[in-house]
Amino acid sequence: MGTSQWLEVTLGYFLYPMIMIVVGRFFHNEDMSLLQWAAIICAGLGIAYDIFEYGAISWATLFVCLGYPPYYLLRLAAS
Repeated sequence: MGTSQWLEVTLGYFLYPMIMIVVGRFFHNEDMSLLQWAAIICAGLGIAYDIFEYGAISWATLFVCLGYPPYYLLRLAAS
């Protein structure tokens, strides 16, 4: 794995918590405080800057950040 792929995977792990927040908020109707929304906006701006600097979102990034949420949704539905 080259340096470029490591950066792509790392970006996916930065996006993963944001995706899980979206899943929790919209699939499980979890409430969030104003301070939590402010933290999400700050984190989102930082991630958007990283994506802008990198120039694209690769398949490795998408695999990491979008691979786990369906698993957690299915696991929760099964229990």
